[in-house]
Amino acid sequence: MSSYIYRPLDVRKKETHLLLLQPGEQGDPVEVEIIHESLDNDTGYEALSYAWGDPTITTNIKIRDRKAKRYPYNWPLESALRHLRGRYDSRLIWADAICINQRDDTEKGHQVQNMSQVYRMSSRVCVWLGEAADDSDCAMDLINLFAEACQVNSRRLYRSTRSINADMSDHVDIITFQQLISEQHHAHCFVGLKHLILREWFRRLWTVQEIALAPLKDIFCGNKKAPWASLATLSRLFEKLWRTMVCNRIVSSDGSMVVPPATFGNSLRMRLEHQLNDWHIDYSDENAESLSKALEKRVYSCIRHRRLFTTESGRLGLAGKNLAVGDHVAILLGCTVPVILRSVPTIEKLQYTLIGESYIHEIMEGEAIEKLEAGQYELEDIKIV
Repeated sequence: MSSYIYRPLDVRKKETHLLLLQPGEQGDPVEVEIIHESLDNDTGYEALSYAWGDPTITTNIKIRDRKAKRYPYNWPLESALRHLRGRYDSRLIWADAICINQRDDTEKGHQVQNMSQVYRMSSRVCVWLGEAADDSDCAMDLINLFAEACQVNSRRLYRSTRSINADMSDHVDIITFQQLISEQHHAHCFVGLKHLILREWFRRLWTVQEIALAPLKDIFCGNKKAPWASLATLSRLFEKLWRTMVCNRIVSSDGSMVVPPATFGNSLRMRLEHQLNDWHIDYSDENAESLSKALEKRVYSCIRHRRLFTTESGRLGLAGKNLAVGDHVAILLGCTVPVILRSVPTIEKLQYTLIGESYIHEIMEGEAIEKLEAGQYELEDIKIV
């Protein structure tokens, strides 16, 4: 089958090819028109970010030209365009497989150099994750629900405090995450979310550049759309959760305790038996005996007789089951870990009883002392009774 004949680009004008995606119904063939525009012009195009997949699997895309012929392109691109097109209006899109002449090495060299500008100058980056599968619709709904719930909780917090700072935003994220993960009917959606973030797009080398440069980005999967920012926040919260559940340490091959790499989270299978209500996790001894993998045993060793909790500043932690709402996290000079204190009713101020040690994610590596030295924290004299 023949290939589309491209018109040469004017490099001096920073020209690129853009797709004018024609409207159509779901079952209609994908049809586009290739136009030429300078990246210096404000055209409002959207940039497509997707995984090419198996190059041997292709399907036809109709390109409007004098011949109005169909040309073979990778199947994920056709699928993305079919789902992104509107029913009545055309859409201006940049997609590398068509917008870069793959048979012209000179053009490819110039266009690859301009790719950072292509994504930066786009009105939005559309991240295409693929067709709906493995509860992806439920996962996308969960991402949107998280975004909406964060907005609701932010408004509630603002009404009570009349301000929102970075710590408060983290608190809103954690509280919203806690609400979602504590509702058992969302369990299969979280499984779908795990499958979603294991898709090929997340393993692409160019992903970081395409997303980091984009002023606005959304993710698309099947017929669903969700904000990228909410998926990124959920991913960050999951990482905080699993790092907290292993106290951010695993046993290395030489027996020493090391900080686990980010990829560790993909292989960690947490058997929580849907007992995350009130952040209470209960592993029985029988369950412990069934944990054959070292990673799962590490989770068990860390959370046994402990419970998850959140601080007012939005941090995740582990502490004994006698923890209570209103307890305080304290860094006692000379102690190797943060401790939990409880106020003692007395005429004298700053009297506490010691509840026990704790793990507080993101303050275990001396971060609190650094903030003290920077003037963000202050020392206080207290009395433990």
